[in-house]
Amino acid sequence: MPTKQPHAAAEFHHAYLAALRSQTEPAHVLANILIKKLREQGIDGSKHFDAIERAAERLLAAPSAAEQSSFDLVLDDEITSGRNVSIHLDGTDLEQAIEAASLDILGSLSKTALQGVLKDPAARLLHLTNERDAFMRRLELTWAEPLKLLDIHVALCQEIGEVRNDWLRRRRRRAKDIAVVDVVTRLHGRTVQIAGEVQALLRNGFADGAMSRWRTMHELTVTAMLIAERGPAVAERYVAHVGADSIKAARQYQRFAAVLQHRPISARDQKRLDALAVDLERKYGKPFLHDYGWAADTLKNPNPTFASIEAAVDLDRLRPYFKLASNTVHAGAKGTFFRLGVLGDQDGILAGASNVGLQEAGRLAALSLAQITTALLLIHPNTDSIIWSRVLGSLSSKVELQFVKVQRRIEREERQLRKGNA
Repeated sequence: MPTKQPHAAAEFHHAYLAALRSQTEPAHVLANILIKKLREQGIDGSKHFDAIERAAERLLAAPSAAEQSSFDLVLDDEITSGRNVSIHLDGTDLEQAIEAASLDILGSLSKTALQGVLKDPAARLLHLTNERDAFMRRLELTWAEPLKLLDIHVALCQEIGEVRNDWLRRRRRRAKDIAVVDVVTRLHGRTVQIAGEVQALLRNGFADGAMSRWRTMHELTVTAMLIAERGPAVAERYVAHVGADSIKAARQYQRFAAVLQHRPISARDQKRLDALAVDLERKYGKPFLHDYGWAADTLKNPNPTFASIEAAVDLDRLRPYFKLASNTVHAGAKGTFFRLGVLGDQDGILAGASNVGLQEAGRLAALSLAQITTALLLIHPNTDSIIWSRVLGSLSSKVELQFVKVQRRIEREERQLRKGNA
């Protein structure tokens, strides 16, 4: 049966309820009203709140209190500093006082609730930490084999990337395609780093989060493959597109700077950005300033999208998975009602970790990492690079097989459990 991490312990809510009860007890409310009455007579009763609250309790406990429409209460000399003070309360006074005191009570309640939340956090957080650690140990045991293979795969791709980066930069430092080497090795480095994020999310039971990070791995892989395939001109445009991205970001910032209470871009910097836009458009054409404008010329498309780049490198077959990953990123209905971490047709609201659904991000991360590492290996192929490309393909398939195997076992155990409970 799939094991889901328990919801956060309810101690914080219990602390709030305790504060709520203490702040809305009749004696507490009456004590606040009495303090206000004392203040009207020039006496600071807040220093004696506990004593006033006890007096309020005695008043409310009086046998005739329920039948009376007005009260005359004489407080102790220590509260009134020896003054003979009489407080008269009638029904109208009580209604008006309670209404006037409501904001003060809410403020006090908020303060008390916050104090309750922050009181002795170590004990509460230790309880949550112990539950989370126990959950992660169970998850690690369930998914041990595919996670181990993914660890090996990521480590191998990182090592290959380091060795290949060094070899290519030494051999090609004066070559025309050094821009290709520079861009693809940087994209590969980012992809390996994000693979580490996917590993961390999987080991903590966040399948949907891991899937969203795979989406970025796929985008990096597609980009690297196109640049490696099309050569230096495309690589140079990709590098130059940093300027187009900066121009777009600056325009967005300038639009909302006043609302965000930030300083607007200076006239000097704005003039520089405008000149850069003119220069980029003159050099590469107007489409260059679009989001994927660096690929416009090579794709013969004035308004390229990621989907068109994906198709150009024959990876559009992964679009269904890309859409699935997009659902986990955006606020659409599909991503709200369908979560990878919820098994089958269970209708639950997943607000934490789960030990199911890890197979999609795990196997796809291995695939993308193999694809981009192979693209790096084949920039200038040799015997070693061809052999390692085949090794990565085989290892990626093993990772996929093990992730799918564990997920199917979980689903089978769940079906048997439901059948037994029927």
